[in-house]
Amino acid sequence: MKNLNLKAFVYIFLFISGMLWIGIALFTSVDLSKLWDFFLILPKVAAIDLILIAIFTKWGWKLKIFQGWLVPFPDLNGTWEGHIQTTWINPETAL
Repeated sequence: MKNLNLKAFVYIFLFISGMLWIGIALFTSVDLSKLWDFFLILPKVAAIDLILIAIFTKWGWKLKIFQGWLVPFPDLNGTWEGHIQTTWINPETAL
């Protein structure tokens, strides 16, 4: 994952983490007036973040939606055909 547009990745990661944190807080009925209860959600958010990063690292980066702006290199998986032509000349035969 070293070949990502780091700035865009960090912004997306922080946005998703924030939405997860708020979503888990709302769906689990956490008392948001108690700061300690709000921070108890952190392990759940971190676990989901790690799962999402693992999925992105394994498969997500190949999706065309991320090509160019988040993943600066193309997906080169697949079968490729080509021809190699040399310009080397054998000094013994001059061919």
